[in-house]
Parts: sequence; structure tokens; C-alpha cells
Amino acid sequence: MHSGWRRRQRSWSAPAKRRGIYIRNGEALEGAAGLNVVVFDKTGTITEGRPVVTDFLPAANVDRSRLLAIIAAAEAGSEHLLGRAIAAWCTAQAIVAAECSAFTAIPGRDVRAICEHQTVLIGNSALLAEAGITLVGGDVGGVAATIELSRRTMRIVRQNLFWALGYNVVAIPVAAAGRLSPMIASAAMR
Repeated sequence: MHSGWRRRQRSWSAPAKRRGIYIRNGEALEGAAGLNVVVFDKTGTITEGRPVVTDFLPAANVDRSRLLAIIAAAEAGSEHLLGRAIAAWCTAQAIVAAECSAFTAIPGRDVRAICEHQTVLIGNSALLAEAGITLVGGDVGGVAATIELSRRTMRIVRQNLFWALGYNVVAIPVAAAGRLSPMIASAAMR
């Protein structure tokens, strides 16, 4: 059993490592599979002396307007320079903020709120580290790759659980009745 777990772990960790993604444990992998949106900030602090939003590049299949409405609402009350820059940019884009509640700012890490019945986290690399994921290099595409890898892995885990349950529902009664050869049972479990 232990060697099987290692074999499965290698199946998802090797491609991730080749992309510069280090996933600390299965819990972090499972958590990343549930992400729907990731927001990054990139500021003009070096060139302008104050943070400004220069680009907004939503992931594929994400409703740009809805995402901006949620971001605008979550950052509206922010006291952080980056949060204020994001809120100001959303205002300049004529974005109408979504309804949010339970706003919390964790200094140096993130902003959390409940917007449209969803938990929203907007944060920096400390938030990713807290999630157990480390990206090596400057390619933010690694985050999308991490989410996709996590989703594929969780899909395979669910499929394996389905087949294991099906095998046990059918094979255990047949084996208990003495009608299942141990050789066939062994082959079916591989």
C-alpha cells in the first residue's frame, strides 16, 4: 500500500516540479483544486512612486465584470496602498461593487470577505505559501497550471474511489461465496 501511494504521488508531483511548482502535501493539492479565481497585483511602485493597476488579465472562462465587481467590493474598505490602488482602478473602470460582508484584513497577507455567497481571498505570496504551494520563478502561469493539475488529480482520485467501491460491492460477496479465484481478485486490484 505504501509503495502505491508513492507511485500516485510521483504521478502528480513530477509534472508540477518540472513547471517549478512545489506542492507541500495532499491537502494543499486538494485545496488548489477548489479554486475558481486567482487575483494577482502588479504595481507601478518603482516607476511612479505609487501603486497603480496596469493590467487586468482574467483567466479563461471567467466573467470579467463579475470578478471586477467582487474585487472592487472586497478592496473598497482597504487601508492598504495596493488595496486602495485596486479599488481606485475599479472605480475608474465604472465597476459597480458587488454586495460583500464579513470583510477582514490580515496585515501583510490578505483581504477576506464574503461576496455573493462566496469566500473571497485577495492576497500576496504569503497567502499562497499558507496554502502549501510554492512557485519557483516569475511565471504566474504556474498558478493556473497548479489549479489544473490539482483538479485533474482530484478527478482521478474520485474515479479510483468509485472503481474501488464498485469492486468491493461486487467482489466481496462473490469471494465470500467462494466463487472468486484469488488470482482473479489479485489481478482486478492492480
